[in-house]
Amino acid sequence: MTISTRSRGRSNTEDAPNKRQKVEEHVQDALPPEEAQPVVGERHASLWFDEGNVVLAARGKSFKLHSGVLAHHSKVFKDILSAAALANLQERLDGCPVLRTDDIGDVLAQLLQIIYDGGKRCVALL
Repeated sequence: MTISTRSRGRSNTEDAPNKRQKVEEHVQDALPPEEAQPVVGERHASLWFDEGNVVLAARGKSFKLHSGVLAHHSKVFKDILSAAALANLQERLDGCPVLRTDDIGDVLAQLLQIIYDGGKRCVALL
């Protein structure tokens, strides 16, 4: 007896997902985390360090920084950038965990410039 692998007409096609839907779901599941996540803002020109170990993603800007420098200057950063906290961040960019914030990128950049160089490059807020 020969068994056919061809499907016969179904009476209710709404219950079965079509092939395109199955393929799209499979492709979406296969995307690496960087591609599956929303895009981070533009890299800040002077606050993107190749040797940094954490990426802060704010609205409109992203910063690749050193968690140790940030923790040294701020108890808040010390708490949110502990080794355990960084290990729990799933999203990665440029090999580093990404910490997303709702802060405005340009404002966060001024704070970070104060931390990194005493604010010598900060533009005064009027």
